[in-house]
Amino acid sequence: MRSLALGFFLVLTGLRFGDYFQDMGRVIEPYGDGYKAYTVIEYHAKNDSTYTHFEGMNYPYGDHAIPSATQPLLSNTIKFISRHLVDISSYTIAIVNASMLLSIVLCAFFLFLIFQALNLPFWYALLVAGGLTFLSPQILRMHAHYGLSHPEIIPILWYLLLRFEQKMKLGTSLAIGLFVTIYSLIHFYFFAILVFSISFYFLFKFLRSWNWKSLPGLALHYSLQAVLPLLFFVYWLFGKDPIEDRTPEPWGFFEFHAIWEGIVTSLDQPYFRWIDQNLIKIQSLGLENKSYIGLVAIATLIAILLNWGARHFKGPLIEEGGNKKGFLNTMFWASFALLLFAHGLPFTAPGLEFLLDYAGPIRQFRSVGRFAWLFYYTANILVFVWLYEKSKTHSWQWFLLVPALVILGLEAKNSSYSYNLAMDEVEEFKPGQQFLDYPGINYKAYQAILTVPYYNIGSDQFWWEPEGFILQKSLTLSTQTGLPVTSAMLTRSSRSQTLKQLQLATEPYRLPVILDDFPNQKPLLMILDQQEFDKERARYEHLLEGADLIYSEGDRLRMYRLALSSFEDRLNQKVKDLRRKIEQDTTLLWTGDFAVSDPGPRFFYDDLAEGGALDEVYYGAGAYQGQTGQANIFTVPNLPEQRVGEDYTVSIWMYIGDDRRTRAQVRWLEKNQAGDILQEKAEVAHHLIDLFDPNGWALVEMDFQAKATDSYFELSIENKRLKKQILYLDELLVRPKSQALYGKKPGVLWWNNRHYPLKD
Repeated sequence: MRSLALGFFLVLTGLRFGDYFQDMGRVIEPYGDGYKAYTVIEYHAKNDSTYTHFEGMNYPYGDHAIPSATQPLLSNTIKFISRHLVDISSYTIAIVNASMLLSIVLCAFFLFLIFQALNLPFWYALLVAGGLTFLSPQILRMHAHYGLSHPEIIPILWYLLLRFEQKMKLGTSLAIGLFVTIYSLIHFYFFAILVFSISFYFLFKFLRSWNWKSLPGLALHYSLQAVLPLLFFVYWLFGKDPIEDRTPEPWGFFEFHAIWEGIVTSLDQPYFRWIDQNLIKIQSLGLENKSYIGLVAIATLIAILLNWGARHFKGPLIEEGGNKKGFLNTMFWASFALLLFAHGLPFTAPGLEFLLDYAGPIRQFRSVGRFAWLFYYTANILVFVWLYEKSKTHSWQWFLLVPALVILGLEAKNSSYSYNLAMDEVEEFKPGQQFLDYPGINYKAYQAILTVPYYNIGSDQFWWEPEGFILQKSLTLSTQTGLPVTSAMLTRSSRSQTLKQLQLATEPYRLPVILDDFPNQKPLLMILDQQEFDKERARYEHLLEGADLIYSEGDRLRMYRLALSSFEDRLNQKVKDLRRKIEQDTTLLWTGDFAVSDPGPRFFYDDLAEGGALDEVYYGAGAYQGQTGQANIFTVPNLPEQRVGEDYTVSIWMYIGDDRRTRAQVRWLEKNQAGDILQEKAEVAHHLIDLFDPNGWALVEMDFQAKATDSYFELSIENKRLKKQILYLDELLVRPKSQALYGKKPGVLWWNNRHYPLKD
């Protein structure tokens, strides 16, 4: 029977993902998170020197293999086999795809085993297990999050806990502990999901009996199932972690939590789309907010609750299940408790957001919506057990079960096809078209890859998204040649290392301090997407100065040799040109300490020296200091010769040397003389920063157009999550974007709020 069930689930998987079997070497998502997921696994398996450290991004630092999402279980297995038996690293993408398909079969099979253990008939267990697998919210993760797309984790845990409930054996607890460890090496969120699930199970198991004498035994088994894996990861991850300044509170906790509409509705289903279009608007949700349990589960849970209410809430919620009734109720309440946490409670309750400051390691799990997965499986297991048990002795059984199974099947089909999970080809995978086949390039002559446009995600301080095809091309180039990239698309990466990385790509201002951390003087291999470069030419054009074109293909792909000395050469040349301009250009019109290149100074400048800060100052005798958690407002009067529709730039230096300071909200308001708002622009500070000083300061710049000739302005900066810290700001400037502004200040060459130290 089990072999027949396995065969059935293989057929279902083949019907849905038939194109995968045609060529496992293709990819599901060729550009974004999905492609990154493939390449970090392949790079770690093929090129990294150790099993623990990932060297493929964030060069020259790399990161630990777990936060790098290398799926250490998979990538290290491939690495070990390739080193000691036969090289299979070139089949990594195919192995990743095969592992996802296998996980679907395993999910269905373990659900089938659970239903069999709960004494449901073969045919019923078979159909329900298949339907629940393809309705699973984790199937949608195949679009990008391959580590999270293993839907078997909850069914396997469920089955093992069911075995443990039948007889509390040490061997079963050890098996659960080993299972937790293994799957945590696929994705570390699995560690949290599994340990939280186990913890709530033990809590409600104890509450079910209130037997204090059972505590020592429960504690022993809990230590084997949850504490032992924790000790392993404390040693392997935290004990060997090379990074000491990961953010303690990654962005997203208040955005990436479950929402009740995502539990009981789904716009993937036609009736909910009809309701959305004709009756009441259903909230549009992101992937992290959704864990739809299905229409059958919703209706049946309501019936179960009404039945319980008719019994005046006496006795257990679930009366079905025979001798396993106690376990079913324990799992329901454990999953319900975890569902509340998946909603971010109590932290997302209005007025209780401050509690997150005291939540310790919980703050690391920014996507808590994933904890709702236990409720999805548990609710549906209970529901389909209840439906069968309630109807099995009645003549109308088929009139209940057949519609339930049909609805489950249709919803599973709609859900599993709601994302485009078809396979795509990558041009550089084809024979003769790989980067190693490009003529005349000696990749060994370079130490790393610099991408243009530049991307850097993971520190939760900056989000420089990859644009165009640069992510795909750079990571393909990296895996095929073994060259790491300086860019990063990682998780909880180092704040200080990120600031060093960004200096490589931004305008010449200070010599990038990361150059001192490079292990040698080999040049960088700069890969450039010409199409995207043309869109942001002003941002990246300086990188072409001193760069030698070594390869060009079509109208987009360019590769350059970039000597490390070019960074200093560009900076020196910029300072030289600026000094000549300030000291020798007789066309400059000076007014006091400032000069402009066209008639009429039309700017506003405030050095903020009277702001009270003496310990953190960017330039001069003082700077502004204020409370980060409240609005810090600066009034800018009507500008000289203010013109409607003209482009202006407001800039201010902000201290960002500590964690999360770049998440400050920057608001720019234009008001008429009566105080009415004419326009408002708001942005997070990290979107407005493109210039860094290694001393911890960064220049925040926002462009705007004036709406009136007689208006005035307000600049407001606040960061509510850092309300206990001091906000440091310095050097406020508002100027027409077309008007270059120069200044004579002690010890520096001053230009458009940039301060270049004078050199004799």
